[in-house]
Amino acid sequence: MDVAVKVVDYILLGAQSYLLLRIFLSRNAYFKTPFYFFFLVTATFATTPFIEKLFRIRWNGILQMINVFGVTGSTIGKMYITAHRYAVMKHSSMLEGIWSNLVTAALCIILLFISFIPCVTIYFCGYRFTINGEVIVVAYMDDACIVVTKSESCTVYFIFIVVSLVLAPLTSRQLYKIQQCAEAKQKTTSKIVTQQRRMFIVVAVCVISHFIKSIQQFCWVFTASFHLTEFSAVLASLYTPIHYLATYSASVTLVIFSEPVRRLLISWRDVGKLSPNGSIGVRSSAAPSTFVMSIK
Repeated sequence: MDVAVKVVDYILLGAQSYLLLRIFLSRNAYFKTPFYFFFLVTATFATTPFIEKLFRIRWNGILQMINVFGVTGSTIGKMYITAHRYAVMKHSSMLEGIWSNLVTAALCIILLFISFIPCVTIYFCGYRFTINGEVIVVAYMDDACIVVTKSESCTVYFIFIVVSLVLAPLTSRQLYKIQQCAEAKQKTTSKIVTQQRRMFIVVAVCVISHFIKSIQQFCWVFTASFHLTEFSAVLASLYTPIHYLATYSASVTLVIFSEPVRRLLISWRDVGKLSPNGSIGVRSSAAPSTFVMSIK
């Protein structure tokens, strides 16, 4: 791996880890909603492939299983984030904690179980070996195994695409209705609408970036099935930028559009009390009743 690329990998991984650590350690209830829980889970899963990429010297099948485990988990996690945003926007109160702890825990268990299934296939894979100096390393899995593993991942990606393409437009439509019904003179209502718009942008970036990665995965299955070596080399060259986009774009967007997150990152201490609309010192946890009635 080129030294410059590896340095960039470490910098991005370090910045991502700092963001996740600060959110995880925060005791503020604002960061304890299902959105931030699944954001932490998804971002953590998304960074696991870099463990295999950065630290592998000799081949270790466990590292490849971690890679597949992370890719599958991050895909399901982003699907959960999309579904949660729609649930929040659809509910009249627009509370971020629309899902109970029990529901969140059940969804997390399902995520872990489904992510583990492809690891079984990886364990029984065959590999193509090459000699690097005096060390025998794995160049990649054989074509038959690529077809099977990529088909499994593409199934998850396909479900993600279907769910996202259905829920994202519905969420956008609901946001438009809220904006049309919001009264400009109500300061609290204005903040709620602004916050929901920003959260929708974060979710939209998650969907678009992972959609691009999904297309790449479908192409991997196609090239492995028909043994298109040259096209496979092109896909391999595009792996790093596409993976950067899918892994870090949501975090960057969240930092840009979320003032509480920026406050948390630059402060040595935890941030003060936050309302669901992200402002300091506001205790209101739901939309005003007059506003709720107008969007039903």
